[in-house]
Amino acid sequence: IGGAEVAVLGPRECLGEMSLLDGHPRSATAVVAEDARLLRIGSDDFRNLLATHAGIAIALIRTLARRLRESTTKYSAVRKATGPKDGTEKEPRL
Repeated sequence: IGGAEVAVLGPRECLGEMSLLDGHPRSATAVVAEDARLLRIGSDDFRNLLATHAGIAIALIRTLARRLRESTTKYSAVRKATGPKDGTEKEPRL
């Protein structure tokens, strides 16, 4: 975000899946740190894959849930470190 490193992904991890799911532009840019072998899947093939392979869909949902939890934890830590110390500002509710 703003040129900062957001995540480091390893073998068998996915990226770009949110764009394939919601049709919006990518939320980040990826840069490889070393040689990598990547698989590009078009949106129609991606949807067909999820529709016909429940295990892949479940694994993707778990990945998205884990990433959301990690982002929430990072956000909370930053908020606690930089937020007001007098308690006047409440934590946003989801």
